[in-house]
Amino acid sequence: STRVLPKHLAEDPSRGVAAAVPAGYRAAWEDDRLNPRRGEGTLAGRDAMNLVWTNTVPRRLIDRTSGRDVTAKVALVYPYTDFATQRRSLGEVTIATRNGQLVKRIVRNKAQPTVQSTAKPTATLATRSAAPTPKARVQAKAPKAERLAGKRYVQIGTFGVAGNAQATAARMKRLGLPVRVGKFTRSGKTYRIVLAGPYATAKGADAALRAVRKAGFSDAFLRK
Repeated sequence: STRVLPKHLAEDPSRGVAAAVPAGYRAAWEDDRLNPRRGEGTLAGRDAMNLVWTNTVPRRLIDRTSGRDVTAKVALVYPYTDFATQRRSLGEVTIATRNGQLVKRIVRNKAQPTVQSTAKPTATLATRSAAPTPKARVQAKAPKAERLAGKRYVQIGTFGVAGNAQATAARMKRLGLPVRVGKFTRSGKTYRIVLAGPYATAKGADAALRAVRKAGFSDAFLRK
């Protein structure tokens, strides 16, 4: 129930009260221009406003009040800076420990778009298999939802610039990782997700996660 106010409103609350509508008149607007509590906020809202994603690759979540990197400590993924919006638009994100490493787990909302592949498969770090047949290549380019279900992936990053996503995918392919680039649109803006995988075992996914983080993407995490 704690409220946050600007100093001038805390010292003189009457300055934040909207003028009363005189008898015989009606309000011209129904939005926050006449909201008598428009200067108030919450602690959660203040904390969310203090968080900002960098424009680097990989992106980092920074607390502007302290300048600290909180990417691995806060259960948020790009482009979200508050839990309510992330939970409503994406799903539930939690931080867990796997083999001594912090990972972010996403339980996505059912309405979220299925990630589609736009990259050709490459050999995994653990084992290099024979070249896939032409039929296998076609399936890898356009994976169906049922084939993605239950598979393990490493989410390397979400990018608003297509060139950054493709450059990251190319870099991961040079490491020998199988790469998929998904695309989705939110609020009129198109984003691309770069994934490594899929991996049939937790051991393979963990090995890929270590390789991705060693390459500089320390906020990469495991997902299904």
